[in-house]
Amino acid sequence: MTLRQTLLSVALLAASLPAHAALNSPQRLAQLAQLPDWTGIWQVEGSTATLDPAGPPPYNAAWSAKYRKARADAARLVDSYDRVCAAGVPRLMGSPEYFEAVVTPEETTMVFSQREVRHIYTDGTPHTEADELWPMYWGDSVGHWEGDTLVIDTISILGKEWLDPTAATLSDNAHIIERMRLIDPNHLQDQITVEDPTSLAKPWRFTRTYYRTSQTNMTDTPCNWEIGAATKLAK
Repeated sequence: MTLRQTLLSVALLAASLPAHAALNSPQRLAQLAQLPDWTGIWQVEGSTATLDPAGPPPYNAAWSAKYRKARADAARLVDSYDRVCAAGVPRLMGSPEYFEAVVTPEETTMVFSQREVRHIYTDGTPHTEADELWPMYWGDSVGHWEGDTLVIDTISILGKEWLDPTAATLSDNAHIIERMRLIDPNHLQDQITVEDPTSLAKPWRFTRTYYRTSQTNMTDTPCNWEIGAATKLAK
């Protein structure tokens, strides 16, 4: 990055902050002091074979038939995670990728080991206007704090992408609410509720827990597509 680009990035960041909450203002420092300590590098606990360790989503009859067919075909299809090196939301929260969270009053940013990034805006920013939205891997997320719990509201996900290696999917109409909080100094819990009138017979609720690892540095984790490409080049 050039000096000009760096200065431009700093200027854009400064411009994005509320005028009354300069970086080192007493008000903002007080807000920072009230936020929970999510520092460190986190890894999901339990199986990553399915997004919900308890099993597949509670599909309606039509989507259940679609899922059975997709699951039968899964062995000969390429998992979208491997094809584009992107898990997306909500799959990221049950994937083997580890992540680091940067928590500020304005935004919580989650940086994952395969270079995926979640931006959760907590400064009162609303969802993007409907006529400017389109389905995206990470969706459109906004959030707010309820005490020590970060409540994340995500819409406009790319529903066709697999939720796990079993080829489970949702529709683009899925609405995801997460409630993330520390349950002890070294465990972060994410209570996830998915509503999708197109694919689900009822709201889908499950919980994933992450432990604070002993790692001190984030390292890049190649996805299967990159490993395969590197192997071919080496031959």
